[in-house]
Amino acid sequence: MNKYQKNLLVLHITVLVFGLTGIFGKLLEDIGALNTVYYRVLIGGIGIGIYAVLKRKSLRLTSLKQLIQLAGVGALICAHWFFFFESINLSNVSVALATISTTSLFLALLQPLITSRKLVKYEIFLGLLVILGLVIILGYEFQYWKGILFSLIAALLAAIFSLINSNIVQNTDSTLISFYEIGSGAILLGLILLLTGSLTPMSDVSAWQWLWLGLLGLLATSFAFIASVAVMKVLSPFTVSLTINLEPIYSIIIALLIFKEDEHMSPQFYVGALLIISTLFLNAYFKKKERKQKTLLEN
Repeated sequence: MNKYQKNLLVLHITVLVFGLTGIFGKLLEDIGALNTVYYRVLIGGIGIGIYAVLKRKSLRLTSLKQLIQLAGVGALICAHWFFFFESINLSNVSVALATISTTSLFLALLQPLITSRKLVKYEIFLGLLVILGLVIILGYEFQYWKGILFSLIAALLAAIFSLINSNIVQNTDSTLISFYEIGSGAILLGLILLLTGSLTPMSDVSAWQWLWLGLLGLLATSFAFIASVAVMKVLSPFTVSLTINLEPIYSIIIALLIFKEDEHMSPQFYVGALLIISTLFLNAYFKKKERKQKTLLEN
């Protein structure tokens, strides 16, 4: 196995790990979405901190403004995870994962508003496909409308913090960004849970729940982040983005295998989900074609 193949294998494992996030959320529904996110960012932040120390990466901030900025994004990330886990509690993993695939639609709509980039025609087409997919799902699975709504909010928040981070990462180390965003999220959520009396004490968390939380924090947060950055040194951005699009497919298949009857949906749901997920691959195809045309014009 050559270097390229090894990194491709690591990428697929990483995407599979990302896909397990929804599974862990389902397994941890007894402690609630807010506590799940709190323990996730607490464990994940410690994991990234240990990685930074071992790799001798600087975690020194340049200003108070930078700390406030990263803490703000951290709050958005925590809110995103809360709405995502809550959407699973209100519906199931399949519904939440299919709906959160709309993140790319929100990115396409928000980017022209935030930057000078114009709205692209094929993105409008893909957006219409996403809306059609959601209409089909809602038409046959209306009992899950609350879960769909929460997952849509999670997708919107993901699009917002992704756009902000894409600007921050140009001038700031990605490890530093992740450490302070996730760390500040842990502090913020800890305060909210303590002030509202909603914190599930560590002693009340079962051994199995600690296992899921540990895997969620270290495997699906710390490791997944480090691995996804490392493979980019060898694999092209197109390969990475296309492979990441497999996440909802992996998640839905795993959920069906683990939770069985709880995840079985109507045939129409899978038609709608397939429409939404197909836009991820179509978007990657159009982006590659766009880059090729740009290269030809430059030459």
